[in-house]
Amino acid sequence: MRRKKTYKGLVDKSISCMLSAIEIYNKPSFAYREESFAILAINAWELLLKSHVLRINNFEITSIFELNQSNRTKIIKRPNLNRCGNPKSISIQVAIEKLKQNNLISKNLLENLNALIELRDNAIHFIAPQITKHIQELGFACVKNYLTIIKNRQQSLFLTPTFGRH
Repeated sequence: MRRKKTYKGLVDKSISCMLSAIEIYNKPSFAYREESFAILAINAWELLLKSHVLRINNFEITSIFELNQSNRTKIIKRPNLNRCGNPKSISIQVAIEKLKQNNLISKNLLENLNALIELRDNAIHFIAPQITKHIQELGFACVKNYLTIIKNRQQSLFLTPTFGRH
């Protein structure tokens, strides 16, 4: 029961994050709006992808943790811990790779996410060129893909038709 709560919590946070991204993007006088959209949209996708990794692994919480093998006599997998002492979760790239291994992510979605990740990374590290045009191109596809997947969560999620950059 707790495992499904974690899944639901990830999906709920993901939806909240995407709504925040859209809300900020729709504020015309909001400084740093394109960069904020990219940051929040990728965060929403990361949470959604982790929820699906959790789901395809029968809600086994360790499937979304970075695991460290310890103990010399037998193999015991324990989560790596972050600076605060909490289990460190997998990155969006690892989540994507796990879904690719199970043929659960389309090529168009993957290309769209990678392009948005690149914009997000550039925005975070302050090397972002003017990204307004790129966000306009990617943003619509990003939100449309996201909504398609959220609506069809119970079906074959990532194999549904997805929209690429036009």
